[in-house]
Amino acid sequence: MTVVSLEANSFPLHQHDVASPQADEQQEDPEIAELKNEVNELKKAVTALKEQREQNEALDEAAQTDELDALMELQVGEEQGPQPVAIHGFFDLSYFKFFFDDGSPYAIYAPGNWSFIMSNINLYFSGQMTPTLGSLIEVKLSFLPHGMEDDTESYGIIGDTVIDSGVEYVRYNTEVRDPHLTTHWNYGSITVVRAHFTYSPFDWLNILAGRFLTPYGIWNIDHGSPVILTVHEPYMQLREMLPLAQTGLQIYGRFFPTYELFLEYALTISNGRGPIEELIDLDENKGVGLRLRLLYEGVDWGVSLGGYAYYGKYTDLKKASILALNPDLTINTEADVPLQSRIEITEEYDEYILTADLLFTIFGVSLQAEYVWRLMLFQQHGLRSTNHIVLSGAAASEHLYHPSNIGWGVYGLLSWELPLERWIQPMQIIPYVMYEHNEYQDTLPAFNFDMVFIGLNFKPSPFVVLKVEYSFGIPENIILYGDNVKVGCAQLAVSF
Repeated sequence: MTVVSLEANSFPLHQHDVASPQADEQQEDPEIAELKNEVNELKKAVTALKEQREQNEALDEAAQTDELDALMELQVGEEQGPQPVAIHGFFDLSYFKFFFDDGSPYAIYAPGNWSFIMSNINLYFSGQMTPTLGSLIEVKLSFLPHGMEDDTESYGIIGDTVIDSGVEYVRYNTEVRDPHLTTHWNYGSITVVRAHFTYSPFDWLNILAGRFLTPYGIWNIDHGSPVILTVHEPYMQLREMLPLAQTGLQIYGRFFPTYELFLEYALTISNGRGPIEELIDLDENKGVGLRLRLLYEGVDWGVSLGGYAYYGKYTDLKKASILALNPDLTINTEADVPLQSRIEITEEYDEYILTADLLFTIFGVSLQAEYVWRLMLFQQHGLRSTNHIVLSGAAASEHLYHPSNIGWGVYGLLSWELPLERWIQPMQIIPYVMYEHNEYQDTLPAFNFDMVFIGLNFKPSPFVVLKVEYSFGIPENIILYGDNVKVGCAQLAVSF
């Protein structure tokens, strides 16, 4: 190897001591040649990186131009009018059977035969007028009330000696006939689940006006059968231990303390609960609520903890007209006020409700739980039904009124998405088990019971879910209700 010294006495003193270029080329060391090749390769790489950077800058400039064009098109579209309405929804088909003893009181609510039923046919109509203005309508279609019993006519029999009220078993028949074409069909019903307008200027501030789902828990928001795991809903939902939907205003938003941590809130003000609260408020007290929820969404695990507090007043009343009449039953026009109205409150109570919810997920395992507590304080006690009177231990002939009471309910749902995505993706298989305890009112212990659900979800695609479920209920009063009720069912749920 040739070593070049930097010492002064190493430089040549005579011309003949200086080597010629030809001699250097002939005597060049192989290692120096290899280094030169590496330097040349590095120069080529630098040149390629420079060219790639120039291409990327050109592409970025083009992308920005395209984005600007898209924004211009969006602004033009906004000036021309709103975007088209999107329509989507879900429905389900269930096959089920209730298992209970002959003569069981459960036979009043469901038949003991294997049956097909379509309980949910929900349609969504969503529109986006501008980036900050939107609307949503959800309606539920049903075949009901066709075939159902008329409760006011069908349950007049009291006592094993058949003391009845003189009425017969009556079933609704909704069959109608076209007078021109002589065709006939059975009409169903339409329920407005929600219908609201939303103004969303910021992530932390959204204003919603109309009919909205009460922002509590997990189940009430994710209520679609393709989304929830079980076939049956918890009894805290079925018994509506708090209003499932409200009519009024909701202000909500989300804050981002960190990249993976979120804080959500919602303030609600509405007509509250009432017999016709969708249309009118029968008292001056508005229902108010506050929702808070903290979420952490990590790579392998996540957790959310939330709660909702609600206060509202329930009021029901009846109206009467009072006429000032002459002896011949004609109106007395000489009276100070010939026609007056009288309003009498028939039932009135305040309700205070607290809820809590938890969702914890880790490596495909999920634990979901909800708790509801309700206090009802009556100012005007409503009359109890005959069933409630008898189940409270009193005689059916007595007239009893609802006392103030406390009710609560809780459930826990444990599920596991089996780690089979390597072999069956995008299919999913999710076994689950759920336990629920419900006490509707502490003054009606006969309504207390426990429920256990065991099932399996199979999702061949994100739009189709197949469910198989077995459940059984354990009433607190075994003597009254007899053996436990058991339910076997399967369900096909489809979203579109």
